[in-house]
Amino acid sequence: MNSASRDVARAFDIAVIDFVPGPQDDLGGCAFIGPSVGPASTSGPSRGDDDAFILLTSGTAARPKMVPLTHRNVCLSAYNAGHVLSLTSRDRLLNVLPLFHAMA
Repeated sequence: MNSASRDVARAFDIAVIDFVPGPQDDLGGCAFIGPSVGPASTSGPSRGDDDAFILLTSGTAARPKMVPLTHRNVCLSAYNAGHVLSLTSRDRLLNVLPLFHAMA
């Protein structure tokens, strides 16, 4: 539980929330452990051009980079993947990709 990223979060007063998996016989069971935090934004709902999250690249071509993805990027990528795979509301997905991977 000790890591450089936790030290940086502590230095900048950023809340850290731990994901704790449940027992092996309950694959859906889990817990999020951390402090209570207020709303991320008080300026209303996010818009398409607002950043949704930061993608960490694998750095295969050069040094790893942090790339901000907007809500529009994420929604379009999800829509395109669903369209190409002919997904319907009855389909389910288990994401097994590494955290630095994304479909464009």
